[in-house]
Amino acid sequence: VDGFQSRSALKQLSSSVLQRQSSPSCFVKAPPPAATLEATSSSSSSSKNSPLDLNSFTSTDHIHQSMVKMKPLDAEELLKQMWERYNESGDVLDVPTQATYTSVMTAWARSNQGKKAALRAEELLEEMEVKRTEFPHLSPNTAAVNAVLNAWSKSRVKVAADRCQVILQRMEDMCSERSELSPDTITFNTVIAALSRERGCERRAEALLDRMDRLNNDKSKRLRCAPDILSFNTVINCWAKSGEKGAADRAEAILRHMEERHASQATDVNPDAASYTTVIHALSRNRHKSSPERAEDVRKRMEEAYKNGNKAARPNALSYNAIINVWAKSNNRNAAKRALEILDLMKKLKSEPGRSDCRPDVFTYTSVIDAVAKQGTAASADQAESLLNEAEGLYKQTGDIKMKPNVRTYTSVINAIARAKKTPERAEIILDRMQEMYETGDAAVKPDVVSFNAVLNAWGWSNQKGKSQKAYTMYQKMVEIYKSGKNRDAKPDIITCNSVLNACAFDTADNESERAQIMDIAVETLENFQAVAPQFGHPNHLTFGNVLLSIAKHMPEGELRETLSETTFWQCCKAGQMSAFVITQLEQAVTDETFRELMGPALTSKSGETLVFNMGRLPREWTRFAPKAGKKRDTRPSRKRNAPRVTKEGMR
Repeated sequence: VDGFQSRSALKQLSSSVLQRQSSPSCFVKAPPPAATLEATSSSSSSSKNSPLDLNSFTSTDHIHQSMVKMKPLDAEELLKQMWERYNESGDVLDVPTQATYTSVMTAWARSNQGKKAALRAEELLEEMEVKRTEFPHLSPNTAAVNAVLNAWSKSRVKVAADRCQVILQRMEDMCSERSELSPDTITFNTVIAALSRERGCERRAEALLDRMDRLNNDKSKRLRCAPDILSFNTVINCWAKSGEKGAADRAEAILRHMEERHASQATDVNPDAASYTTVIHALSRNRHKSSPERAEDVRKRMEEAYKNGNKAARPNALSYNAIINVWAKSNNRNAAKRALEILDLMKKLKSEPGRSDCRPDVFTYTSVIDAVAKQGTAASADQAESLLNEAEGLYKQTGDIKMKPNVRTYTSVINAIARAKKTPERAEIILDRMQEMYETGDAAVKPDVVSFNAVLNAWGWSNQKGKSQKAYTMYQKMVEIYKSGKNRDAKPDIITCNSVLNACAFDTADNESERAQIMDIAVETLENFQAVAPQFGHPNHLTFGNVLLSIAKHMPEGELRETLSETTFWQCCKAGQMSAFVITQLEQAVTDETFRELMGPALTSKSGETLVFNMGRLPREWTRFAPKAGKKRDTRPSRKRNAPRVTKEGMR
């Protein structure tokens, strides 16, 4: 009769493990290798200068309590000594118990040794099953199996969730004959936790929650597996982390289900602060235009539940930070105002008795700065710097590490300055300050490529003349800092390249000499990235499009302009990055005759500012790596300009 698979079979696990086995009646297919425990214990003894001694413990309970906190090989050494003591005395009271084996398996589960720990824990469970014939008190029970499930759940290997579900199914199949193996709430929660650690398992987790509830209500099963707050919160978190469409709706639906169940007195499980906050996090990932209002509704329900006696639902800093984050990620015109209002509310609440957990922290200030930055005004840039100064002052005043501004905080301020499009020098000053603080020992503010790229954007989006040279100088600085080892996180990426080229495309020049200098920067930037690819990333469609845009704006009409444009076009084709963006820039850079020749049958019609072309008629190798029409660009698009219109009908 098939039971739990042996170690060798476990290595063969695939998607088929979820198929239900027929009428299993025992845990093991075959005993584990006889030498396994001995070899493991020997390894433990040989690796220690002073072996553990059973006699140093005051009681069996003391041994078990110590085992779970030990390294697993040390725990196995004690297990080995217990068997040796029994072999010498013959007294059954010296035989290890269920709790002994469970403690050793728990030590493996806590060891963070991944698959090795899970396999060894299951071997010990199989050993219990083999020995129960001679020692009935060693028959595995729910606690023992839960320890194995915990080891698999924490292993984070690809098959962990599948394996946990197989073991759970075996428990359900066997518990009618062996009640000591009945799955309980901890069993189900452990399996749900394993599912929560894998992508795309949110539906399986919710189905398991529903099954858990049904089995608990089925009086014929006599199982004690009622879902608790952890069960619901873990499933809500699965949906909050999901990228599936409608994930936030499912998270909120489960929250409402919890509220309704408790209101109808069907259960004593009431949503807590984590339940509400996790739903708000799901709404922040949703980024729908209604997300801020929905998050505020969840906040109101949370506060109402607290006022009505649900002390566990009391909002805290995490809850308010999550709401600010929803506003910061939205395009709502009132986002900055509302974020600042919530910050003020948190400042007020922290002074109330018992509400110190509402104290704003660095995450609060960073999210508020993000919301303020989206206003894109000189005033918002000033306000972002003011908030940074306030956070720095609070940290110096209190010494609270939770208030210490980090790289994200400073980068958010740089973004606010960049969006104002006025004073890129301020952004560069903050970056230099970050680098100086890092070099003097403050690792928390170590500027990374995102920080440097934010400064590049500050130059590129500004209206300052000569910004292409400023951006190129910043890029050279990144390369120097990265290669010297001063800051390996300053390594340029393709966004760096595109930001410099964007600055070139939108720079202004008064004469041919200045225009030639801008073009030299554009060409040199492209060649530099191509020369070291893939070290700093591969040029993409935005790279080639911005080069063509620079050519169209800064090169006089003539043979050289045509040649450079065609060369860029063919490089783009070879890289498989031909996109609608590249084609519209190409049309601006070359003559009508050259454009028609290069596009061939893909050009459907061209009349005035209306340009219609069929991407499907281009060779597949030209477009194989370019984003499909209608997909969001991976970097910020260039500013709007008077360019030919591409009709949707022509984008196929």
